[in-house]
Amino acid sequence: MTHLGSPRRAMIVGSPRSGTTWIGSILDSHPDTLYLHEPDVIEKEPRLPFIPSPSSPDPADEVSRAYVQRLAANRALRTVFARERFAKSYRGRFADRVRQAVILAARSADAALPPARLDRRVSIPDLAARPPALTIVKSVDSVTRLPAFARANPDMPFIHIIRHPCGVARSKLRGVEQGKMATVPLYDDLFSLPPAKDTAKAETEGWPLLKRAAFDWMVKNEWVLAETDSLPNVSRLIYDRVANDPHSEAEALFAQLSLPPSAQTRDYLDRLVGTEKGQGDYFAIARNPAKAANEWQSGLSEDDKALIAETVGGSNAGALFGY
Repeated sequence: MTHLGSPRRAMIVGSPRSGTTWIGSILDSHPDTLYLHEPDVIEKEPRLPFIPSPSSPDPADEVSRAYVQRLAANRALRTVFARERFAKSYRGRFADRVRQAVILAARSADAALPPARLDRRVSIPDLAARPPALTIVKSVDSVTRLPAFARANPDMPFIHIIRHPCGVARSKLRGVEQGKMATVPLYDDLFSLPPAKDTAKAETEGWPLLKRAAFDWMVKNEWVLAETDSLPNVSRLIYDRVANDPHSEAEALFAQLSLPPSAQTRDYLDRLVGTEKGQGDYFAIARNPAKAANEWQSGLSEDDKALIAETVGGSNAGALFGY
C-alpha cells in the first residue's frame, strides 16, 4: 500500500512514563499534522541496539536515516489509532469517516482474533488529499537511539521530552502496584553507558523500585543530554512545564515546528484543563494535565523524595529540576 509522503518530519522521544503520549496528543490535535504512535514497536532494526555499547560499532548514518524513514512510513493500526480523534486539514470529511470506519473495523477484528496481531499487520491508508505539513513520529523505546537518529538526519527536528524524576518514578511504582508491569527492569546494556560506569548491576538488585526507576531515568537522560548537547536539531521539552501551562507551551512548541496556532488545540486543552480528573486509567491522557503531572508531590513520602533526589543529584539531568 502506498502513502502520501510528507515534506517535513519531526520526532519526539522520551523515557517511558515521561508524558510523551500526552505531548503527542497535543501535536496530533493540530489539523496540519500526521501523528504516528510508537512505530518502532512494530518496525524493528536489529542493526541499531536500543542502548549503545562501547563494544558495538556505531551504525552507519545510512542505517539510522533509512530506519527513521521507515518509521515515518509505518501505518500499522497500532501506530495510527489514537484515543482522541482530531479533524485534519489535509483530509476531507468523507475520507475521514471512511478511514475511521476502517480503523474501527480493524480494531474489532483484532479484538476477535488476538493471536493474529492484526494491530501490527493491518495497514491503514492516510486517505489524504495532500501531504500533511508535518509528520510526527513518537517513541519511548528509542530514547537512547536519539543521538544516532539526530546525527543521521540533521535537517529533521528531534524533541527530547523529560519529566520530573519523581513523576516518572511514582508513575512506574503505580504501574507495578496495578499489575501493569512486574518490576522496574534495569537491562544489562544500561550499565555500559558512562553515567552508570561506577555502578555494578548486582548492586542494584536489592534497590527499592523507586531508586531503580530514578537510576534508569538519570542514566538514560544524562547520556542523551551529553550526546545531543552540540546537535542543533535536538531540543528538550520539560513535560511538567507543558502540563502546568499547556496553552502557552503548546503555542511555543508549534512555533518551534513552524506550525501556526490551532483553535482545535486550544479547545482540546480547554477541555482537559477544565476536568477534575487527575488520575484514572494508567494509560489515560484525558485528564487534568497539572493534576496528573503533580500527583507525585502527595503520592510520595518525604523519604521517597529524598531517595530519588539522592539518586539523581549531581547529574545534569537532575539539575534541570533543581537537584
